[in-house]
Amino acid sequence: VHNMLEMSLLYREAKSHIKALEQKVKELVESRELIRQQSIEARRRYDKIVSVTGGDAAAAVKPHLSRVKGLHTLLYVEDNPANLSLVEHIIARHPEIRLLTAVNGNKGIEIARASCPDVILMDINLPDINGYKALEILRSDPATAHIPVIALSGNVMQLNIESGLEAGFFRYLTKPIKINELMETLDVALEFAHQAAMNK
Repeated sequence: VHNMLEMSLLYREAKSHIKALEQKVKELVESRELIRQQSIEARRRYDKIVSVTGGDAAAAVKPHLSRVKGLHTLLYVEDNPANLSLVEHIIARHPEIRLLTAVNGNKGIEIARASCPDVILMDINLPDINGYKALEILRSDPATAHIPVIALSGNVMQLNIESGLEAGFFRYLTKPIKINELMETLDVALEFAHQAAMNK
């Protein structure tokens, strides 16, 4: 009788424990779904903000008149789709600039070697090699060593900026992208590239 009572008690405890676990699993599944929905909504809102502050703002800005005449090629190495879209919107207002894009450092190096762009805009935090390593590889290759490379990074501390310039970046721009600053910097970089080509 004692054993039967003990077994019955253990059975009830086990049943109660299983029920509690099932409830916990249900809560975790619901929580995961909520997080997924919130992530989708956050992404949707972020893309909307970018389209307003980036696309529409870029369209509203008067096209920057480059001091260097002729057609130019800009290579933008960036893995963030929102930032890529923003720069595409900006450059679309400047038909004298042909935009090439790469989503990681190695692909950027490959395109730079094949296309020899006038200027490279390089994100620092890339999924394969970072912008510093990509810059080092570009500088070590005679085919790309002369190309001015502009850093674009969310690392905004003065120490980050100084480190970037010391590493050899032509300029160091910080995110979020400021349209006028970007275009002025591109203009200076294009002038530099033009003068370097003239002096060859």
